Amino acid sequence: MGVKWCHLLCLACDQKFVNENCYGSMPGKECLDPVFVKDLECEIACLTHLTVIMNNDDCKVNYNRIHTFIANIVNPSKGLNKKVCIVHGRTRKEAKCHVQTKPDISKRHIQHGQFYRLLGSGQGSTTSPPMWLFICSTLFDVYCQRVKGAFYASPDRHVDCTLHILGLVDDTCPRTSAFIKSPPAPSPPPLHPTSSGCSLQGSPVVT
Repeated sequence: MGVKWCHLLCLACDQKFVNENCYGSMPGKECLDPVFVKDLECEIACLTHLTVIMNNDDCKVNYNRIHTFIANIVNPSKGLNKKVCIVHGRTRKEAKCHVQTKPDISKRHIQHGQFYRLLGSGQGSTTSPPMWLFICSTLFDVYCQRVKGAFYASPDRHVDCTLHILGLVDDTCPRTSAFIKSPPAPSPPPLHPTSSGCSLQGSPVVT
């Protein structure tokens, strides 16, 4: 099953189906990038004396809390075959989980049911990172359409960008800023001598 999700990850990256604000669990998105971006934002806020608000969220044991049925709903939109999603869902429902010890394998087992729900994909599953990535990407798409985000620009507005949220696996950081997207005020005209009898410093010229 994990091979299908690896192929899906490569396809989604090539077709740019993954939100650009997602880092980790995919090639070309290193864990140091969000840290570097956050440092740049803090430096910009210090230089401009404008407010930047960030909210850091961390989901503990995230892979154990992934609802696989949500992943099986989201993944077909990224290119995964629906038959693979059906097989994956039935496997999660009918699988019997035993505990392996050094002497033997436990005779008792646990299984998904009405009173004991096994909804997560688990920390060791090869499908967990792509599942988490695609769910986050879909949620980030909705979030970026609804919020203002943090706007940054050079003084002349020739270079600008808007950051809504950055996510590294289970760590997310939405942000907003006090920067205004309106064009900058026009620069004042350069100073010129008011008369031929004055120098640029304003002192009279002795003839």
